[in-house]
Amino acid sequence: MSARIAHEQALYSSGDRTVAAVIDAAARMKGDLAAAIRQTGIDPAFHTSRDRSYEEFLPWSIVDSGLSFEFLKTEHEKARESLSSLPCPAVEKCTTCGVCPSTWLADAPEALVQIQPAKIRELLAI
Repeated sequence: MSARIAHEQALYSSGDRTVAAVIDAAARMKGDLAAAIRQTGIDPAFHTSRDRSYEEFLPWSIVDSGLSFEFLKTEHEKARESLSSLPCPAVEKCTTCGVCPSTWLADAPEALVQIQPAKIRELLAI
């Protein structure tokens, strides 16, 4: 993957509602994302490069993967320090991440990753 495409994907996946205007403008400009960014005046670095607070509404806040917030926070902090985690242990009732045993791999993918419409409405105050 090129650096340009990686940057575009970071913008799409980390952006908020203002990025919708960029996507719309790019579609009208035959896919010219750079021109769309100039036209809309958004700062891509705001969406792709800044540090984010754990209290902030994040683009993936509406996805319930079954992993606990604390587990994800710990893993993020470890990744920032280039630390790794042990793989999941082969035990019957592991709850390190918050998924086991309530949603085990036999139920994947529906039970592991689900968009939660009610949570979306609540977070966006719709």
